[in-house]
Amino acid sequence: MRALDTAQVSFPPSETIQILIVEDEYIIAANLQENLETLGYDVLGIASSATEAIATAGALRPDLVLMDIRLQGEMDGVEAAEQIWTQLQIPVIYVTGHSDKSTLDRAKITCPFGYILKPVKSKELYVAIETALSHYEREQLLTTVLRSIGDGMIVTNTQGCILFLNRSAELLTGWQQADA
Repeated sequence: MRALDTAQVSFPPSETIQILIVEDEYIIAANLQENLETLGYDVLGIASSATEAIATAGALRPDLVLMDIRLQGEMDGVEAAEQIWTQLQIPVIYVTGHSDKSTLDRAKITCPFGYILKPVKSKELYVAIETALSHYEREQLLTTVLRSIGDGMIVTNTQGCILFLNRSAELLTGWQQADA
């Protein structure tokens, strides 16, 4: 990654966004932290493994996670991102040096809120974060609307897998959202 030229980037976030960095290479993590802080974001911490990322996200509840895909240990960033989203509903942006088809296909399954290739440029980082947060806000609004509908509402994907059940649908079917 290259150093941040602060003269080129002048779009501070409207509120302080708290971000967790998941990166097992110290120099890259430190550079990301510096870039994020220069852009006006708050870095809550740096995790170097998938297990640490899940635990730290649960404890600190960041607004967003920047996740490297290839991490040391038994679990990689894709698996960690899936657990963080499923358990905590925290959006994840992948930050990786890998753009091969198989890696991208695995990452796409988790419906990430962004995918940035290393070396990371400050402007691209800013745009990815702000876009992801905007997408997340719209998704949360839609979820709130669907939950408030009095009729049973079940949302599926094109393969017929259940993505969402509102409370009325849970009562009608006997299924819980988590089980479905």
